[in-house]
Amino acid sequence: MTWEHLPPARFHPELEPGWKNEAEEIGRLARLLGRPLMPWQHKAIAVATQYRNGKDQSGRSVRLYRYARVLITVPRQSGKTTLYGPVQLHRILTRGKPASVWFTAQTGQDARKRMVELIDLVQNSPLKAVFQAKLSNGAEGLRLLGKPGCEITRFSPTLSALHGEHPPLVGFDEIWHYTKELGEALLGAAEPGQITWGSEAQVWMFSTMGTLRSDFMNDLVETGRAGTDPDLCYIDYGLADGLDPLDPASWWTYHPALGNTITEEALAQRARRAAESPEKLATFIRAYGNRLSASEAMLVDMAAWDDLARSLTPPPDGADVVLALEVSPENQSAALVAAWLDAEGLPSFKVVHQAPGTGWLLAMALELAAAEGWQLAADGAGPVRRFVRTLEDEGHEVRQLTVDEFGQATEELLDTVASARGLDSPAPLAHDGDNEVREQVTALEIRRRNGVRRISRDDCARPVPAVIAAVVALYALRHPQVEEGVSFVL
Repeated sequence: MTWEHLPPARFHPELEPGWKNEAEEIGRLARLLGRPLMPWQHKAIAVATQYRNGKDQSGRSVRLYRYARVLITVPRQSGKTTLYGPVQLHRILTRGKPASVWFTAQTGQDARKRMVELIDLVQNSPLKAVFQAKLSNGAEGLRLLGKPGCEITRFSPTLSALHGEHPPLVGFDEIWHYTKELGEALLGAAEPGQITWGSEAQVWMFSTMGTLRSDFMNDLVETGRAGTDPDLCYIDYGLADGLDPLDPASWWTYHPALGNTITEEALAQRARRAAESPEKLATFIRAYGNRLSASEAMLVDMAAWDDLARSLTPPPDGADVVLALEVSPENQSAALVAAWLDAEGLPSFKVVHQAPGTGWLLAMALELAAAEGWQLAADGAGPVRRFVRTLEDEGHEVRQLTVDEFGQATEELLDTVASARGLDSPAPLAHDGDNEVREQVTALEIRRRNGVRRISRDDCARPVPAVIAAVVALYALRHPQVEEGVSFVL
C-alpha cells in the first residue's frame, strides 16, 4: 500500500540536526497492525519523537526526547487513532524498565472505544504473540507478556485521574471537549507523575479544533502558534484563510488523509449536507476544515450527527416499528417519532409529526398504531405521562420507560452518535436529516444521576420533544419488553 498525498501543514516543526527519531521503528509496528502510516503521520511522528541518547540517574542508557509535550490538531477523519496506537505500543516495547502508558479521550466511554479498537488491531496481527488484552471494564488495555509492569491502560478524564501513577507516556484525545479546569487538572496530574522519567517522558494531545469555549485547547494552540514554549511540539493541518470550504480544490491543500484513506467523494457528500444551512456549514468547517468555531460547545458532535443523515427506506414488510410520543413542558408542543430496523438491520428513525400544542397527539398516535400495527412507547416519567394514562384508561397498551431506562436510552443515543467515525465505515444509526431535529440536538442539556446521563427537559435551550421521542423509540426497539403479561402493542 503506497500513500503519497502530503499537503503543507499550517504549523509544523522541522527536524533538527543531530537528533534521532523513532518514525521508522513505529512505522514497522504500524505495518504489522495492518495500518501503514500515511505521509503526514510519518512526518509528525518523526518530529515529535526526536531524541538523543543519554543516561538516567542510575547510568542506564535512555532516550531523551526533544519535546515534553506534543499537540496535534487535524481535521476529522485524518487518522489520529491509527497514529497514536503504534506510538503507545512502541513506548512499552522499547523501555528498559517497567513502563505503564495511559490514555483517555473526551469521556471514559470514548476512551474505551479507542482502546478496544487498538486491542482488536493487535489481536488480529502478529503482535498478538507478545501482547495480552486487558478487558476489565474501566481499565481496558494491553499487557506486554513477559515484562511485568509494561501496560497500556485507558482511564476516564476526571479531576482525580492519574494521581499516584508514574507513566512515561500519557495521551489525551479530543481535548477540545475539556474545560480549562479539567484540562489543567489532567496535565497537572500527568506531568508531576512523570518526573522520575525526566526527559524520557512525554504527553501527547490530539484534537480537531473546538469552539470559543474550548479554553484549555485554545490556550495551547495559541502557545503553539506563537512558538513561545520550546518544550511543545505543535502540529496543525487545516483550511487556510480565504479558501472556499466547500470547494474540493481547497480540501487537497490541507486535509492530510485525502487521497490516502478517504476519498474526495466522501467529503463531497458531507459538503453537500453542509450547504443546506449556515449551522451545518459551521459544523463542517470546524470538523473537516479544522477551524475554530464561534458556536457554543454542544453535547453532541454535530459533524457526527450530520454524517448519519441519509434518505431512509420505508420499514420492511413485517418489521417491528415503535412509535414514541413526547410532550414538551407546559404542553408547548408534541412529537411522534417512528423507529425501525431497515433491511440491513440498521436502526433508523424519522419524525412522523411534530406540531405546537397537544390536541392532535392522541388521535394521530392511535390512528397510526391501528393502521400500521405500530407499537406505542413513551417516557413514563415525563410530561407525556398523563397522555399515556388516557390511552391506558381507554384500553390501549403503551411501553413506558422507567427512569433508569430513560437514562440508559440517553446514553445509548449519545454513544451511538459518538461512534459514527469513518467516512466510509458502516453507520451505527440513520436519520433523515430533519432540520428541526438537528436544531433540537444542538440545544440538548443533560443531568447526571449516579454517573448516568439523562436529557434534561427543563435545562435545554428550547423544547426537544422530537429528540426525546427518538431516544425512547430507539430504546424500545432495541430492548423489547418481554416480561410475562406486559405488552406494548396496541
